Amino acid sequence: MENIIENKDLMDLHVIPGCPWHEMLEKWGPPNLNWCEAPVCSYFNNPANTWSNLGFILLGIYVLFRARKYLCIERLWYGLTLFTVGALSFVYHATNNGLTQYFDFFGMFLFLSYLFYIYHIRLGREYNGRRSLAMGFIVFLMFNLLYYVFPIINIPIQYIIALAIFLLIGLEVKTNHFSQREHVYWTHSGKFHDKKYFFLTLLCFGIGEALSLMDLKRIFCDPNNHIIQGHALWHLFDALGLYFLYFYLGQFSFFKKSDK
Repeated sequence: MENIIENKDLMDLHVIPGCPWHEMLEKWGPPNLNWCEAPVCSYFNNPANTWSNLGFILLGIYVLFRARKYLCIERLWYGLTLFTVGALSFVYHATNNGLTQYFDFFGMFLFLSYLFYIYHIRLGREYNGRRSLAMGFIVFLMFNLLYYVFPIINIPIQYIIALAIFLLIGLEVKTNHFSQREHVYWTHSGKFHDKKYFFLTLLCFGIGEALSLMDLKRIFCDPNNHIIQGHALWHLFDALGLYFLYFYLGQFSFFKKSDK
């Protein structure tokens, strides 16, 4: 049996009978994208795209460890949702089928909804955790709805993530204007926050997205390289970006105090 499986055209990803996860692929179908890395007949179907999720997992563990010091629910949720992103993406790239792709997006939807929850807090004069949590839950439901609607209208489901990121950047601009107009800064110092870590986050996301697109378009592509791939680098650069985002959010009082 060949160890490396032929990497076929988009939407024609196959694991031959006898290989791990073949039954799941037969039952749930392939994912909607076929990254450059050629499938391998093993429990880790795409090794490079699988191991690279350890960046999210380790960062999530680090944040959870730090959350013990602050006893802060916002830090705790940052670590938990980030760990979930890494764990579910790890499983998806190890198995490569339609069902686990949904759970990959489930993890991303969870984390992005958490960020909408954070921005809802920042757009208020007073902390209202329940109202902000309700907003985050509504956003999470909307993401899941779009996951089923977008394929019907022939829009790739990956565009949901792009849409969410653009909306979050818009909310960052809006919260900055709100803070300056209303003098509500949510910072420990009571002054306007430092944007350095936010721009570092965007830089990492931009580099990662460029590498991922180069992978998808077969510009940066060696199918038989199971150590590093463009999409694997996207995982690593996004994890680095979320590391910077963690320190950006650390400036705000609701991300620090335990009495919230």
